[in-house]
Amino acid sequence: MLDSVFIKLLAEKDDAAYKELFARYYDSLKGLAFTYVKDSATAEDLVQDLFLALYYGGQKFDSVMGLKYYLFRSLKNGILNYLKKEGLRRRYEQQMMQGSEPMEDYWEKAMEEEVFVRLNDAVDRLPEQCRKVMRFTLEGKEAPEIARLLDISVTTVKDHRRAGREKLAEWLREGSKNDFLVLFVLC
Repeated sequence: MLDSVFIKLLAEKDDAAYKELFARYYDSLKGLAFTYVKDSATAEDLVQDLFLALYYGGQKFDSVMGLKYYLFRSLKNGILNYLKKEGLRRRYEQQMMQGSEPMEDYWEKAMEEEVFVRLNDAVDRLPEQCRKVMRFTLEGKEAPEIARLLDISVTTVKDHRRAGREKLAEWLREGSKNDFLVLFVLC
């Protein structure tokens, strides 16, 4: 679905557009929420509340980037509100003072989650053998080990890697300008 059409359909409260929105962003938002609340059910609740607020609110967006910013910013606020209600915010403030991993890393983690989800979605679209090779590659396995695991030659592994990278790069060129991050992960 074209981004401009997608944004227009969201403004019209189109059910299919909201299903697409959920499919695109739920996993990365939930993963990010879980990073801070450390509870899967709470992370799910925060993300579901976010989607409900978006659906019932009157927000309109000019672009997918504006939508993404809204989603991640709203989730950040939801996380902070949750931590405050649970009395955990003080603990996080103390960790910030001690140099631990606080909310200032939020946007970096948000980016990592989105890149991870989008990369996996793109790899899932590859042909089966190429997909297997790319999965093993992303796990850090070397060509000889992949060849042994899949019972194929090292040359075939290298061919699948090359073809997979080329196909992913092609898809990324067709997609958002921010997809260069996914390509960076592959190189």
